[in-house]
Amino acid sequence: MTTALKIETGLHSNITAVQLRREYVTLRIIGAISDDMLPQTVAAIQGARQAKQPMLVVHIHSQGGDVDVGVAIAEELALCKKQGMIIVTVIESEAQSMGAFLFTCGSK
Repeated sequence: MTTALKIETGLHSNITAVQLRREYVTLRIIGAISDDMLPQTVAAIQGARQAKQPMLVVHIHSQGGDVDVGVAIAEELALCKKQGMIIVTVIESEAQSMGAFLFTCGSK
């Protein structure tokens, strides 16, 4: 099973790192939570944090996956929350196992 990770800002898709200074960043985690998605996911979360984004929206459609990867993502989300960023988590269809755990990492 492959994992799709889509990063958006506001209502715009297909962004580059330079475009992170908009209203908010949206992450879409689709499929299994695995090692191959970790670098891009962490980079997007760190980019939003460094750009001092007010909000990060995380859409989750996942049957679960790697615990270590999920914990690493959760730790990055926790750092965002410590800086006052609002983390909104949204389940799209399913969030099982590690997907459900990541859902609980949101502020709203």
